[in-house]
Amino acid sequence: MVIPKTKEELVKFIARLKKRSTKELQVTYKNLIGAEAGEDRKAILEKLESKVKALMTSESTPAKKTTTKATRKPKAPKEPRVTIKSVVIQLLTDSPEMPSADLIKAVKERFPDSKFDASHVAWYRNKFKKGELK
Repeated sequence: MVIPKTKEELVKFIARLKKRSTKELQVTYKNLIGAEAGEDRKAILEKLESKVKALMTSESTPAKKTTTKATRKPKAPKEPRVTIKSVVIQLLTDSPEMPSADLIKAVKERFPDSKFDASHVAWYRNKFKKGELK
């Protein structure tokens, strides 16, 4: 919800509020004031109008963002994550005929809680030979 800045914007805002249903007004009231509204439509409109007027004159109106994409700090490049897949690919690239037991041992050193076993080695070797791993 945009807080009106001028009297004309306030008039338009109030006109939009008057077109809303009672349920929509209650939701607006709750979002703006942070409390449940009663069932009286006229009272809700009056409270909303007074709250909006108070927000218009208050110093605590949220300021617009002044930073643009050009003035933001550039993000540091992310380092690639070390995953089981990346370790296995590196090992298979360096020595494609490495025994399965050595491959499992190397993965378990990096990832001790892993359930990496011979069936995983077979799957990775198959995909590696087909050129499907990147």
